[in-house]
Amino acid sequence: HISSALWKPVRKGFAMKNLLFAILTPLAICPAASAKQNAGLDRAVQAVRQFTAKPGIKPKVSGLQYDPERLKNFYYEVEVKTGQTTETYQIGAFDGTVYSAVYEGPESSAPPTLPVQEAIRIASQFVSAHYPPFRSAKWKMEPEKYFRVGSNYVFTWRRVLNKYGTLSPWWISAVLDGSTGRVLSYGVPPPRIFGPTIPKLTLKEAIRIASPHASFDITAVPFDEVSLEIVEDRLGIQRLIWTLYQNPIPNPEDPTPPSGVFVDAITGEVTGVRIPQGSLSHQTSTRPAGVGFQSSRKAVTIRTSAGQELASSVPPVIQRGVLWGRVELLRALGSIVQIDSSGASVLLNNRAVSARLLGAKYHDLGWWVPLRGALNQLGWTVDWLPEAREAVVRQRKPSPYVGVVSPGPPFSQLGKRVTVRGPGR
Repeated sequence: HISSALWKPVRKGFAMKNLLFAILTPLAICPAASAKQNAGLDRAVQAVRQFTAKPGIKPKVSGLQYDPERLKNFYYEVEVKTGQTTETYQIGAFDGTVYSAVYEGPESSAPPTLPVQEAIRIASQFVSAHYPPFRSAKWKMEPEKYFRVGSNYVFTWRRVLNKYGTLSPWWISAVLDGSTGRVLSYGVPPPRIFGPTIPKLTLKEAIRIASPHASFDITAVPFDEVSLEIVEDRLGIQRLIWTLYQNPIPNPEDPTPPSGVFVDAITGEVTGVRIPQGSLSHQTSTRPAGVGFQSSRKAVTIRTSAGQELASSVPPVIQRGVLWGRVELLRALGSIVQIDSSGASVLLNNRAVSARLLGAKYHDLGWWVPLRGALNQLGWTVDWLPEAREAVVRQRKPSPYVGVVSPGPPFSQLGKRVTVRGPGR
C-alpha cells in the first residue's frame, strides 16, 4: 500500500535502473535569466510560508530538480527545521503547488490507539485546509481495511472524474501517527490526466471478459471489489482499466485482495492478472493504483544495444513501413518529456526539441512519433531486424556527462539555459 516514504522527493535517481534523474542547476548567463530563476525560488519559499502559515520562516531551498517518477516534472525541495522536526516540501517549479510534505520527528511504535473517526477528521481537515480541490471536487476514500499500516493511519482519496465513477490515476495521501494524530506526510496528485475517462465496455462486459482469467469461480467468489480507474505505467502512459478483485477468505493481516483481473475499458484487452501467491505463476499488482500491464498486442520489440527492452503499456506499431511509438517511450532512454494538451517537448542527449519537430502526431489520446527519425534527431540510430521484428537502438556517439542546451517550451519557462547531469546513456 502507501507509506510516508512515497512522498519523499526522489534523491537517489542515479541508482534507479533504466531512468535518468536529471538535476537542473542554474547558470548565471544574463540578468534576465537570473531574475526568472530567483522568481522561481521566491515562489517556492512563499508557497511554504503560506502552507505553514508562518510568514517569517527562512527555509532552505535546494536547486531545481526533476522527479521522473510521480510528478514527471521539475520541482524545488524546501526544508524547514523546527525543534526536533524537519519538514521537507516538494514545490512545483511551474505552478508553485506544494505537492508533498514530509514531517520527520518522533513517532509512536505501538499500534494505533487514536479512534479511526478522529484520525479521519484530523486528516480531512488538514487536506481541506491545504488543497482547495478537496473541498470542491468529488473524492472516493479507500476502504477502511487499508487504514492501518503498522503504527500509523494511512488515508487516501481518489478523485471521481465523471458520472461513470472513473477514478484519477493519482491520489491524495495523508499519513498520521496512530497514537498522537500528528501528520507525518501529505501528498496531492499531479495534474496529469491524459488518458480516456469514458469506458466503451460496461462493467457487465468487463466481467464476462475477465471471468475465464479469474482465479476462482465467480459464481462462488464474485468480483466484490470493482473500480474503473485511469492507470499510469512507469513511463506515464495512461489507460482506462476495469479492476476486478476477488476476496475468497478475508485476511486481516493483509487486506489486499489476493487475486484480480484487469481489463482495458476501451479495447477489452486483459492487461494483467493477479493470482494468489503460491500458484504456478504470479504477477504482482500493488494497490490502489499500481496495476501491472502486459499487452498481448505487442508486435515489435525495441531494445538498446546493451539489451535493455523499452517496454510500455501501449506497444509500438508499424504503419506503412514506419515504426511509431508513444513519445513517452523516450523516457526509457533517460529523456525528460513534458506533455500538455497542445503537444510535447523532449530533452534528451543535451538537446531540447518540440515533439512536433520530431514528426509527432496525436492519435488514440496520445502523441506518437516516428521512432527512427525522432531518435536520429536526438543522437541515436535504430537498426531494424525484420526476422525478429526487433528494433535495436544505439547511441550514435557517447554524449558528455554534463552538457548545455538551449531549451524550447516548456523548458524555456524556467528562464535559463539548462545543465543536464546524468548517467550519459
